[in-house]
Amino acid sequence: MQIETRRKPITPSPALAALPSVIGGPGSDFTEILGAMVPNATLEDTRSYLSLLFGDRVKESLVQSLNPLAEVEVESASAADARSTARHLSFNFNRVMAAGKVSHLLVTVQDATQRAKLMAELDQAKRGARDELEVYLQLMTKSRDSLRQFLSSAQTALESINARLRAASSQSTETYDAVVGFALRTIHRVKGEASALGLELFESAAHRFEQELATLRDSGSIKGDDMLQLTLHLDEFFKRLDLIESVLARMGSAGGNAPEQTPVQALIHSVTDLAKRAADKQGKSVDLIFHLEVLEGLPRETIAEMRDILLQLVRNAVTHGIEAPEERQRLGKPKYGMLRIACVAAADGFEFSVRDDGRGLLASRIREALLQKGSYREDEVAALSDRAVVMKIFEPGFSTTESPDFDSGRGVGLDIVRESVRKIGGKLALSTVPDQHTTFTIRFSKTPNPVMETAAAS
Repeated sequence: MQIETRRKPITPSPALAALPSVIGGPGSDFTEILGAMVPNATLEDTRSYLSLLFGDRVKESLVQSLNPLAEVEVESASAADARSTARHLSFNFNRVMAAGKVSHLLVTVQDATQRAKLMAELDQAKRGARDELEVYLQLMTKSRDSLRQFLSSAQTALESINARLRAASSQSTETYDAVVGFALRTIHRVKGEASALGLELFESAAHRFEQELATLRDSGSIKGDDMLQLTLHLDEFFKRLDLIESVLARMGSAGGNAPEQTPVQALIHSVTDLAKRAADKQGKSVDLIFHLEVLEGLPRETIAEMRDILLQLVRNAVTHGIEAPEERQRLGKPKYGMLRIACVAAADGFEFSVRDDGRGLLASRIREALLQKGSYREDEVAALSDRAVVMKIFEPGFSTTESPDFDSGRGVGLDIVRESVRKIGGKLALSTVPDQHTTFTIRFSKTPNPVMETAAAS
């Protein structure tokens, strides 16, 4: 068959006959056929490449590397059922000379689908091996007990999200907004756990899912199909959990070389690591002081909730409270921000506090953020006292960060704190002084009583 180009005809090789459903029959125009198979950009690149090949002064060997069709994915329609399947074709062009001039181009087409499939499988295997090696290196320095605790809590969290998503997609009475909010809080909690352990492979996956959930939450239009789509995204997390579990099993007694710790020791270690990593990402410096000895006698469940609270408050303090070194220097503060974390016995139970010596909370800035978010009218915000305005930081979705990043801006962290305080029946208080400090105080008893109160002080 003949294939027309801008200047002269191209005579394809007989190999084209082996691909009739893709290439077409005699007399077909090559660029028209190609235009139905590849994007416009690839088609235009091919036109330019063919013009080069027809140029008498251009050496064929020098431009072969520019071939835009060296391997290209096309859609091949089946004559039997009109369905399309992806195929990979490789086009090779060679000049046909007559009287010292280029008269035709010989086009050789090969079906490279199987080769492309094998290469994709090889790349996937390589990625899997890299992931496994990365997990192995990360697990070697962790406490085996901490890893087991993470696997268990993450599995439970993901299964709870999966159940809520499936129920919602089955036309549950629960609103889609509530389900997405629950999933976002849960994934943010798991992300904090992974970050505290330094499991970057899992932390990055949690961050991507968190971004998607936050986008859905803020869209104002969540549909049933979104629930099904989010269910599919959970597969990545379950696979990564399985990877950690399998690597840990193969490591046997060699796994988890870090010495076993008490729950409070593990809490201090993980919170310190989280604070240092968050500070490094933002070019900040931070020191932590702990006084948590009285927590040792509390039930593991209570310590677990306190750990969730602490992870969120410390991340919040580092990202929002502690200033950058140059700002601290301008304010006459030490280069290193200070975080003091303490728990003391009180008459009716315990008092837990997290205090940073950062920039404090400004009611005026929070008022601006409330108006920008659009959830309050100007007159409603104006009617609120400064104390009431400050307590709005615990509302789901609230953040003063304009551009969300890896550690902040989703309006989830303090929402999780409020939920965890409720679970332990605590009372949450907040005091802050601009440019001096912010202190979160939680009072709770040993006997859970899930009713939370909040209070703010200047």
